[in-house]
Amino acid sequence: MSVPLSILFVTGSLYDPNSGPFGILQGTACALHARQNNVTVIGTRDKWQTQVPPNWGVPTVALRKRGPASFHFAPGINRWLRSMRPSPTVVGIQSVWLYTSLAAARWARGRGIPYMVTLYGNLSPHALSVSRRKKQVVAALAVRHMLSAARCLHASSEAEYWQAREYGLRNPVCVVPNGVGPALPEGVPTGAPTPGPPENLRSKRILLYLGRLHPIKGLDFLLSAFAKVRSPEWGLVVAGPDDGCRAELESQRWELGLGDAVAFVGPQAGPEKSAWFHAAELFVLPSRSEGFAMAPLEAMGHGLPVLLTRACNFPQVEADGAGLVVGQSIGELAGGLQRLMTLPPSELRMMGERARAIVADQFSLESVAERLEAVFGWMAERGETPACVRLD
Repeated sequence: MSVPLSILFVTGSLYDPNSGPFGILQGTACALHARQNNVTVIGTRDKWQTQVPPNWGVPTVALRKRGPASFHFAPGINRWLRSMRPSPTVVGIQSVWLYTSLAAARWARGRGIPYMVTLYGNLSPHALSVSRRKKQVVAALAVRHMLSAARCLHASSEAEYWQAREYGLRNPVCVVPNGVGPALPEGVPTGAPTPGPPENLRSKRILLYLGRLHPIKGLDFLLSAFAKVRSPEWGLVVAGPDDGCRAELESQRWELGLGDAVAFVGPQAGPEKSAWFHAAELFVLPSRSEGFAMAPLEAMGHGLPVLLTRACNFPQVEADGAGLVVGQSIGELAGGLQRLMTLPPSELRMMGERARAIVADQFSLESVAERLEAVFGWMAERGETPACVRLD
């Protein structure tokens, strides 16, 4: 693009590297910046967090939030937006149910600035069923107008595109997946620590889950399924921050007799997370609902075969021989685990290489940034409608 775009991204917390949207936005923002665009990210911080967030690789502004943490009410955003000079070419609003999103959309409409809303699975039936009445009220007051007035919506999968249409939205939707990068790892990075499994998992082959410990992720299904196919060769590592259900999962582990076969290792980021991917032989994500999850992409980029539920919206995995996709039930998860855990290590490695190839061919950050740049340019009336934009 001959003239660089000025892109303002508006998000929630700037301090949570364990969050999928955090990693997705950070990678996308840096990749767009590398293409010579001017990128700024504005988000929120808690009162005990410093005004300077972790290094994002692009300019950031962290505004203090107040009230319920999940709503990201940051009254300072209105003053900051009014003072922004010059105005951005386009605005990229990250997520649906946040005060920051609503405030930025209102400001952009008032200035005549086109904006895009990235959905992140917020319109899936399961997501809409959580706090249903509150969301219905907020939708009636502001969210539906914010969404319907967007110049474009951003869906990360075909399933998410149809969720937008089923919600009644008729504006353009670009279907662009999440990306990983910039380079796919070939080995544990220099200096990266080797994870130290607890005593009970040493010498075992590792089945890895990495993500939030939240009911939507289906970990209760996973523990029950793993108990059905338990093998003395395998141990399950559950890595990620507690988002409200770790105590319940720990209790379930003991009730199922899995005390010596499962380890909860807490949040993992950076080299530690990469080291866990390299220590594992198989990755699993048993989600009840997803937009388009990052963790499977990261696992596949590290050469791991994956077991996913259909809610992960990743049919390429099975079609290209990089793993299995199963239904959201204990029985189907157990069947998938049984099939993969009984394969020879050599066959799992071959599946992992196919997984790495899928990520390299279809989900590199560079290719994702190129498509989003084209969409932003079209929104600003600087180019033709990109092929990834659906007008139907």
